[in-house]
Amino acid sequence: MINLHSLNWSESLKLYKKMQSEVKECYQNIFEIVLKYNKKFATGKWKIAYGYLLEPNLSSMIRHCFIINENNEAIDPTLYTYSEDKQERDYISFKLFDSLDEYEDMLRENDLKPDLVFCLMDLDLEAEKWASENEFILIR
Repeated sequence: MINLHSLNWSESLKLYKKMQSEVKECYQNIFEIVLKYNKKFATGKWKIAYGYLLEPNLSSMIRHCFIINENNEAIDPTLYTYSEDKQERDYISFKLFDSLDEYEDMLRENDLKPDLVFCLMDLDLEAEKWASENEFILIR
């Protein structure tokens, strides 16, 4: 199921400053945030999301990992590693983890690699179908 999310710039910046996220390391950045802020995930205030980020002014979307808050907004601390441009940013998620146990199980299944490419391939293919129907190009 594809979900649309707008970006919460202020929460993204705050988390970026606390974590000093790495460029092009969204999966690892979110993994480290989960370790540091596990109570927010355990209580359901935040969820781990796998999906895509829409590139402004283009018809392409880049595979990405981010956080969804209780207001269904994307929190993306990795964004600040390559852009401080506060253009409108849209995200789609194809997988939201409802529990840390589910995320941990999938990490183990994927040899502890947080990209979860192989584990989420079926959902990624659904996102590809959605993108095609909506005239987007997905970049993995």
